[in-house]
This record gives sequence, C-alpha cells and structure tokens, in this order.
Amino acid sequence: MNTTQLRIVLLIERQIKSLRDLIHTAELRNLEVKLLIPADPQHSPHVIDCQIKEKTHETS
Repeated sequence: MNTTQLRIVLLIERQIKSLRDLIHTAELRNLEVKLLIPADPQHSPHVIDCQIKEKTHETS
C-alpha cells in the first residue's frame, strides 16, 4: 500500500469515527440523524450531507 492509499484509508476511517461520534451524541440528546449520501457518487464522492432534527413520536 503506497502513501497516498494509506492516507486515503486513514482519512476515511477518521471520517467514519467522526460520524459515529456525531450519531451517538445526537441519540443521547434525543435527536435524529439522517445521512444523505449523493445519488451520483461520481459527482461528489467525498460529501455526505447530514440532517439533525428532534425526534418526533409519530404513531401509525
């Protein structure tokens, strides 16, 4: 594995850890997290939008 590949893997692992931390913190505060991954990964493969809102207690 060359340096560039290693750097990319480390950056992705760091981002995943950050997302996990964000989701865990939001759940502790009774918030809902929705990750919006682009439909076309060729357009913005490095961007994941995140919506955070208060959880609602909907009944069906």
